[in-house]
Amino acid sequence: MSESHSFDDVMRRSATPRFVRWMARLVVVLFLATPFLLAFVPWQQTVQGRGQVVAYSPVERMQVLTARVSGQVRKWHVVEGSRVKMNDPVVDIEDNDPELAARLEAQREFLAGRLAALGVEPRLLMAWRLAAEREADVFEPIVKAAQNSGGGDRRDDAMKLLDDLVGLGEELRTALLRNVTKGLRSGS
Repeated sequence: MSESHSFDDVMRRSATPRFVRWMARLVVVLFLATPFLLAFVPWQQTVQGRGQVVAYSPVERMQVLTARVSGQVRKWHVVEGSRVKMNDPVVDIEDNDPELAARLEAQREFLAGRLAALGVEPRLLMAWRLAAEREADVFEPIVKAAQNSGGGDRRDDAMKLLDDLVGLGEELRTALLRNVTKGLRSGS
């Protein structure tokens, strides 16, 4: 019995004090009640005023530009708030495909070689180039009018319009050439 008495005595002396238990319960209740209490706290605060909102670092902010080629920005020629005129450079874009110009030149030389092999003289190639430049001059005011008529989406629409015009020009040239060479086809 003395062992059990001493065990009870030890347990009583090692028990958590009543004040500590009461504080622990209070902390648990406050912890559980906090989300419900925070639901009634006014989180949105407004102030009226006048001024201008400016980003801290405009160069790090997302900029939206439309261009005929995709690529990485190499150099900015303007800063935020600058006034620009039509045809002023805004940004230098480094082409994603740096070999594009070389490949286009190689393709042009290949086609010129094929035409030369068929007996077409180089001076006639210049006539075709001049005809293409004149055709581009016809498209230019149409595309510029579409570009100047609106924002970024209109510029994308203008580039699609240019692609459509080039495609229609190719179809028209093919049809005209077939019509003009009809006599050669029939052997007369």
